[in-house]
Amino acid sequence: MEVALLILANEGPRVPQIIQPLDWKDLGEYYIMILERPIPCKDLFDFVQSHGGRIDEDMARVVMRQVTQAAYMSCQHGVLHRDIKQENLLINKDTLEVKLIDFGYGDLLQSTPCTTFMDTRMYIPPEFISEGRYHGKPATVYSLGVLLFSLVCRTFPDSDNLIIISVNHWFIAGLSVGKIFMTT
Repeated sequence: MEVALLILANEGPRVPQIIQPLDWKDLGEYYIMILERPIPCKDLFDFVQSHGGRIDEDMARVVMRQVTQAAYMSCQHGVLHRDIKQENLLINKDTLEVKLIDFGYGDLLQSTPCTTFMDTRMYIPPEFISEGRYHGKPATVYSLGVLLFSLVCRTFPDSDNLIIISVNHWFIAGLSVGKIFMTT
């Protein structure tokens, strides 16, 4: 399934924010995938850790624009990644080019609600916790929000943060009010 999803996500014009498959081989019990390897690169988690555990808003804007494009194009091609997180993003430390990798938890995007959650615990959409189901596109948007929060805040949002954010009274020292959400 991972091979098919990666091929499907890259269908049509090249999507530079999604890792490109070069070849693959099915060996029965397992498979081998040969993917492009951007150089120099590291996963976004290691990159953020090398910057003290968080990145500034301007850098976060550059990263998030690319991750959002990768998520959007995946959905446009009918692919639900289901595991967008720092560890599944490669970043070129010199150019800040980002690539979405690891479609292993992915699935085909469907119009009916999903009833199993394959993502990392911190990215579980609230509706899955309360209702036991979620829709792919809104869950993807939620995971992008959690990713942004983790990039600039050095932690993951908790239930108190979510309540305060929902009533627009959230604030953390050192972050500008509203600036990060503006496009340039």
